[in-house]
Amino acid sequence: MHIRTHLINEYIVKNNYKSYLEIGVDDGVNFNSVKIQKKVSVDPNDTNGLPTHKMKSIEFYKINNDVFDIIFIDGLHIFDTCYDDLIESLKILNDGGIILLHDTFPKKYEHQTVPPSDPCWTGDVWKVVLKAQINLLNVNIQTFDLESGITIVTKNKTSRLINKNLKEIYEYEYFKTNFNEILNLVTLNLNV
Repeated sequence: MHIRTHLINEYIVKNNYKSYLEIGVDDGVNFNSVKIQKKVSVDPNDTNGLPTHKMKSIEFYKINNDVFDIIFIDGLHIFDTCYDDLIESLKILNDGGIILLHDTFPKKYEHQTVPPSDPCWTGDVWKVVLKAQINLLNVNIQTFDLESGITIVTKNKTSRLINKNLKEIYEYEYFKTNFNEILNLVTLNLNV
């Protein structure tokens, strides 16, 4: 089982979550291993009979009427698309729910280039976290250094203080120098 799957299932049990949305299904291993009452997946590609909604995420958000307790965003690993997924997911997140962004901590420049130039490709999802840190006042953001970075986003009822040291500089050298502050990196020990 992937660490991300274990983490998702831990959050489900701990918070008694009932509904799950996965954006980007890939081979379906993660989606099939999540244990929850209601599961919805979105992907434009048909992978082993998945997803439940074969379409782009932006199309899904236009027709969706449901809200979810936990949302896992692991779709197109490109900044603009992933940021849109985050904004739209915040609109359909239940109070007390969480959003997980995958692949937010590229360890090398080659990992985050668009188009991909390395087998360990994360895309430039880290830019989503930076933009959210600077522009979204009503969220908490923290990142676990697990796999290639798993960022947890939760909604706040009140505005948070924005880190005034961060700048909207979407260059990897800036990220490399400031990744602790951008990601709000925390350590998490899992028994997997």
